[in-house]
Amino acid sequence: MFFPAGSRTLGESARPVPPRGAERVGFPLRTSVPVGGCTVTVATIKTGKTGKTARKTLRKAGFTGAAAAFALGLVGLTGADAAAASAKVQIVYTLAINSHSVKCLDVPENSNSNNQGIEQFGCNGNGNQLWTRVSLGNGFFQLMNENSHKCLDVRGHSTSDRAVVVQNGCTTDTSQQWLLRQVGVGFQVVARHSGKCATVADSSRADKAGIIQFPCGATGTLSDNWQFG
Repeated sequence: MFFPAGSRTLGESARPVPPRGAERVGFPLRTSVPVGGCTVTVATIKTGKTGKTARKTLRKAGFTGAAAAFALGLVGLTGADAAAASAKVQIVYTLAINSHSVKCLDVPENSNSNNQGIEQFGCNGNGNQLWTRVSLGNGFFQLMNENSHKCLDVRGHSTSDRAVVVQNGCTTDTSQQWLLRQVGVGFQVVARHSGKCATVADSSRADKAGIIQFPCGATGTLSDNWQFG
């Protein structure tokens, strides 16, 4: 969602190219945002031919007060900086496209359930394929789904190879904290607790192939490389 200026992992110069037919959407920095109330948001993204419009509020997503400030990376913003903050903040939802299969990170059947395994599927721009990146202010991000308002997680906080990547209610668990590390055309999505990458199982190009964690770069393909756009 928000990208720290000058970041080597997700900096201004490293913006991914949106998929063909998509409208470019700006990536706002963590400035000019509200602290009090946090009843904010307008996020609009048109993806492909669907013209998908995503409009959500932090309050609807369950973030209020201090929790919203934490989610926005605003803890510590006081005085004149807080007073000057804007009344709105743009939350941007984008597709996450696998560079190997050219398919999208997808929550099956629009599920809202915890512990739901994540898969890849042909990109369609529906809410179950749209993700926002929530900066934690420490170089890591949560990836929250537009439809379910749940966060990308590793099942059972596992550090094992091939552990299933799932969605769960957003918490401060390190298995929900991801480093976005630029590699070539896209980014490796690295779990903080395990140091392993969100990867398409067996480098599959098939719809419904599951997403697992696996040692980064070990497949010899771009199955752990993702483009956000």
